[in-house]
Order: sequence, then C-alpha cells, then structure tokens
Amino acid sequence: MRRLRLLRILLSTWLLGAAGCGSGGPPDVVLITVDTLRADHLSAYGYPRPTSPFLDELVARGVLFEAAYATSSHTTPSHASMFLSQYPVQHGLLTNEHPGGEAPASLPRRLGEHGYATAGFPSVRFLGSLSGWFERFETPQRRVVPAAEVVDAMLGWLEERDDPRPFFAWLHFYDVHEWVRPQQLPIAGDHREAMVAALSSEDAERFVLERHAAEAALYERARERGLWPVDEYDARIHAVDAEIRRLYQGVSELGAGRETVWIVTSDHGEGLGSHGWMSHGRFVYHEQLRVPLIVEAPSGVASPGRRVPVPVSAVDFLPSVLELAGAGLADREGVMGRSFVPLLRGGSDWPPRLLYAERRPRDEHAVRREWIPGDVYTVFDGEEKVIVRSEGEDAYFDLREDPLELAPSAPDAPDAEDLARRAQAFRAVLEPAVGGEPDIEIPEELIEDLKALGYL
Repeated sequence: MRRLRLLRILLSTWLLGAAGCGSGGPPDVVLITVDTLRADHLSAYGYPRPTSPFLDELVARGVLFEAAYATSSHTTPSHASMFLSQYPVQHGLLTNEHPGGEAPASLPRRLGEHGYATAGFPSVRFLGSLSGWFERFETPQRRVVPAAEVVDAMLGWLEERDDPRPFFAWLHFYDVHEWVRPQQLPIAGDHREAMVAALSSEDAERFVLERHAAEAALYERARERGLWPVDEYDARIHAVDAEIRRLYQGVSELGAGRETVWIVTSDHGEGLGSHGWMSHGRFVYHEQLRVPLIVEAPSGVASPGRRVPVPVSAVDFLPSVLELAGAGLADREGVMGRSFVPLLRGGSDWPPRLLYAERRPRDEHAVRREWIPGDVYTVFDGEEKVIVRSEGEDAYFDLREDPLELAPSAPDAPDAEDLARRAQAFRAVLEPAVGGEPDIEIPEELIEDLKALGYL
C-alpha cells in the first residue's frame, strides 16, 4: 500500500512539473496557528525560558519574522484576514460567531483552483464557520479538543489519502488559550515542571514580570501569586511545541520525500497583566497583536537562519502562500497584502507602509465585562503607533522609545495628530469596501500617501 502511494506521488510530481517553490513540483503547505500565542514568549524571540525547543530548531532551518502582527485581537476575524487578505472592517467577520459563508476568493479556495487539496483541522467548534472554504474540514464534535487530537486527525488524513495532488493543510491549536481554564484542556505536569524549573534566576523572573505587569500593583500581585498565570501559559506553549514536533515528524515520514512549506504563527497574543488585562480582545496593544511568524521553505526559497525585521501583517499570508505554491495572484481585487516571499530570500525591496488592526465590537459577551465603548482601532509602522477611539481620547506611542506602550504622548502633540489623521483616512478608505461611505473628508496629501503605500 505504501509503495502504491509512493508511485502515485511520483507520478503526480512528474505531471505537475516544476511549478512552485521547489524543483520537484508544487510543495505541500502546512499552516499552523497557535491560538493566543505572544511572540515574546518564544525562546527564539528572546524569552528566557526554553518554551519552544522544536520551534527553535525550525527557526534555525527557516526564517523568523521579528515584527508580524494580527489584524485583530480576536480569533475568527484574525484568521479571516489571513485567508482573505482583508482587514476585519472589510471582510466583516468581526466575532467568533460570525458565519464565514463560501468565500470563493479565500486562500484555500484559490489553492483548490490551482490543483491543491485543502483541509482544515481546527481545535474549537466555532471555527467550523470557515468550513465552506476547504475541501475537507474536520469540525470538532466538542467545544474544544487538545492539540494531540488535532495532530492525530491530520496524520490520519494523510495516511488514508489516495490523492496525487499537493495539499494545503491548516491546523489550529487552542491549548495555550486555555491557560486560564486548565481543566478544559489538561496538559502533562512535566511541561509545567520544566517551565517552573527554567525560571530560576532573579533576572529572568524580573524580565518576565516586568513584561506583563507594568503597573506596580500588578507586579507585586504577580509575585504574591507565584507567577502561576505565566507558568501555566508557558507550560502550554511547551506542550504544543512537542505536538508540532510530532506533526512535523509524521508529515515527513508520510510525505515520501515531497517538499513541504511550514508556516507557524498565531491569530493574536495575550495580555497576561500588560495594561491591566489578563486576556485578549479588549485592547489593540502590541502584546495582543504581535505574533510569531516562522517559515521553513525548500532550499533556494528561504535563507536558513534569517531574521526579518520588516513589519508584516496577517493580510500578507494569502499572496505569500500563493507565491510559495507557485499559484500566483492573477486577480488582486480586494487583496490588501503583499507577498513576503522576497523577504525569505533576503530581499530588501519592501516599501514602508502602515499596518491596521481593530478590536472586536462590543457584543453581548463584551457587555458582561468592562468594555471600552465605541470603535477602537490602530494604525502603526515599526516606529510609531496611534490607537483611535471613536468614544474617547486617542493614544499615540513612539515605539522606538516606548516599545511596551506604557507612556502615551499628548493627543495634541504634532506627531500624534498627524498619525491620527492618517489612521482616520486609512479607516475611511477601508470602509467603502463593504458598502459604506467615508465619514470624513480625506485630504489630498493623505490620498497621495495611501497611494504611495499601496492602498489605493
């Protein structure tokens, strides 16, 4: 049976030719999203705990993006941006409960048109709303399932597969998200013990605490509680890292030598005490938007060990994966992202641009919690950022001097006013895409700026 499957794969490689990123035909593509994973909690991003030994190995063989950002601090909107290359205000999937429909222009559907088999393996039931985008989709029968079951489902699919086509598979892990409800998705105690033992020095402990408890009261409270939130969060990263290793080994064994592109990222981060918030969804500070992005691609496509400082967004996934798959992007209508493939190779031709993200709307779930009224969105680049509130005071940050966004400048400071105007113009450009009209007059010079940045 294995020999027959190997012959079919070799035949398909010959028929498909040399398209894609390798010389043997289009590669398989595995996209992993680890829900609620902050970039700064991975070893490769400078974290003092060894939370991610396998991902560290992947980084050594691949490319690490130092400044990758989600478009929302909420799960479904952020994933939709990856698959549609649109910001939430454009695609309209603003909450986890929002149905995704068929989405013929989504990444899986586009890859299907180029000869790919597509499969989705989420770990939460509500992401079943995206099932229409994939050829095969395994919606969990329970509210949430652990990473081990998701990996088992993916490897089981590969073992039973009798299909010569290359595949695109998306796996989603929810274990890290459930640090606050550990009984929902239990993990082995040895992961927790390893993380607690790893944080032994006072300097390392201070690094962790200061990153999550900028306010003195939170800092002291974290000390009194024995760092259990961060311990639990890190232990879950360690556990998921082990499952990604098992997945990688299984795909390699079942792939019979096929080339595979591996992409590991997240849909958003987590507060863990930063800005007085333990969870996510309420704010658009960087701890809730900055996510890891690690890409391993075949030789000649990516420079192993490269670290990319250029800011990239979730909207860049669709054009990037299509290029990696050799599918191209003939129709850019509604596509907001750029392919980051040239950055994998070491290219530097990446014109500066503004990135956008927004908070989930105030819904019935949010009403039960302390929630800032009105719309909240942000526009930023690698140096400065403004958070715009429709019902409140905007907040401007110089990220060069204040990377943790602890000391906002006065709203009437020249730089703050200028970036706020640009943010409002950006939002006004996005809203007509879903049938609205700009509610402000956009100055001509801002229109020219947006054109230069590639948004008009």
